[in-house]
Amino acid sequence: MPLFQRFLTLSTDKSSIKREKKIIEEADIIDEKLPREVYTLDTMKKFCYSYLNVLKQHQSTLKWGKLRWQEVEQLLDELLADISHINVNDSIATNTSVVFNLAINGYARNRSFRRRDDSPCYTEWFNPRVCLSFHEFSGISYNREYSTFYHQELDNSQNLKPLQMYIPKLKYSCLFCNKSYMNMSDIWRHLKGEHVNEQPFLCLKCKKEHLVSELTGTRWAHSCS
Repeated sequence: MPLFQRFLTLSTDKSSIKREKKIIEEADIIDEKLPREVYTLDTMKKFCYSYLNVLKQHQSTLKWGKLRWQEVEQLLDELLADISHINVNDSIATNTSVVFNLAINGYARNRSFRRRDDSPCYTEWFNPRVCLSFHEFSGISYNREYSTFYHQELDNSQNLKPLQMYIPKLKYSCLFCNKSYMNMSDIWRHLKGEHVNEQPFLCLKCKKEHLVSELTGTRWAHSCS
């Protein structure tokens, strides 16, 4: 859900665009009738590690390939990266939805209608955003440390049906054209094939241009120098 603004300007200086520098745009309670519980980033890291170990014990049933495992691991890494990026005391609360900016400074690009210095420019300002909704967390813990993910039905079953409750359902959507794909390789193929010729974006902080294909692979982050 990126913030994408387009407007006309007579200036070709993209670096003159100024935007408010903040991470969190919105934070809402999903259901006022339900309680909220706070979990630390360290707790979530331990949970994700244990969760993966439990799933790997059922590889003979899941029969996942290397790419599928990479997708699930990256999904969990992205969740942990989101919690860290939001930076609210290194924690996250259940029953909470947060909209935040991935790139605080934003990016810009423009195109002139004609090859003249005084011709109007079609300017685009882009700021990739993420909506993270953390509805509930039901990992079972020992000694209140949440260091072990355990569920009797999951641990003892070799049947795929109960496992389906704990397998993440992945869907990849393109921020530029809203097309969706069910696996990572397809969305990468789409980005490299359909958007490889997208005009580079200029970082409003370091004033350097970056390719869209590069930015989408690094959570729209780069080293400003």
